[in-house]
Amino acid sequence: MLKSAVNIICLACLFGVPSTLTASAQSSPASISTDAPTVSPERQALVEELLVLTKQEESANRMLDSMLMQIETTLPQFLSDTLSKTTNLKDQALQEQVTALSARMAKRYRELLLQRIDIGQITTQINSSLYAKYYTEGELQGLIDFYRTPLGQKTIEITPQLSEEALQQSNKLLLPKVMEVVQEIIAEEFGQLQSPEQ
Repeated sequence: MLKSAVNIICLACLFGVPSTLTASAQSSPASISTDAPTVSPERQALVEELLVLTKQEESANRMLDSMLMQIETTLPQFLSDTLSKTTNLKDQALQEQVTALSARMAKRYRELLLQRIDIGQITTQINSSLYAKYYTEGELQGLIDFYRTPLGQKTIEITPQLSEEALQQSNKLLLPKVMEVVQEIIAEEFGQLQSPEQ
């Protein structure tokens, strides 16, 4: 019974990762297609300069780390709620199981995700194609000029923090509702998985 619950929980944890991240992971970098026209070397050079100037890889890695930390923070409560509803574990036994499962799952999740996904490289590749597709050389140069100004530099510096805080506030407002839905689905599925003799 516990093994079934853990399998369901593992699947449910995947709901915590934004779909854009999992979609990126499912596509190998070579298969990403944005239907961008052939890009001149000059435009490509401007795109690369802009991506370096705006610290795209660093921002992507920081955002991934923030998402992983958020998952590690919310996982124990999620596991506790789920295991208390799907097993006979109580009090100290429940807490010990939650602590052990949380530590193992969070560590393994982080380990596998970082092994399999180079989010900085994927983000750079995607952004490179999109910037080249949607911006002219003149517009790219305008962006570069802006990001070299004091306001542009401030924008570069605070954008990751703004994104991180927006994610945290979104999680505070949305996560409880999302978890309710996920737990309802887990309960439905767990009920269907139980063998007739139980």
